[in-house]
Amino acid sequence: MTQDFSNPAGAPPNPHQDPGASNSGRYNLRTLRRSREDRMIGGVCGGLGRYAGIDPIIFRIVLAALAIFGGVGLLIYALAWLLIPDEGTDTSELHRLFQGHASPLPIVGC
Repeated sequence: MTQDFSNPAGAPPNPHQDPGASNSGRYNLRTLRRSREDRMIGGVCGGLGRYAGIDPIIFRIVLAALAIFGGVGLLIYALAWLLIPDEGTDTSELHRLFQGHASPLPIVGC
């Protein structure tokens, strides 16, 4: 019988812990997901902000500056949108595109 020492009785919950991560494993790793609540276009910056523990506006400013000066910010955002899964799912948009189940809405909205 194994005992879970990750959160002793009476200890406050860890505010930096991903709410979707389970405590059953030995290591509790955060997972990078696109945000559904903090979303302006595709939730990439909101998810990055939550993962890094900083305000998502920093990522938005950096990506906007990169988009204005050379357009690389658009490429980075598009790749992140394709590769990072949405909250509540384990499949990315790229995986869904290959399966034929992706929604074209974020592409049309850009």
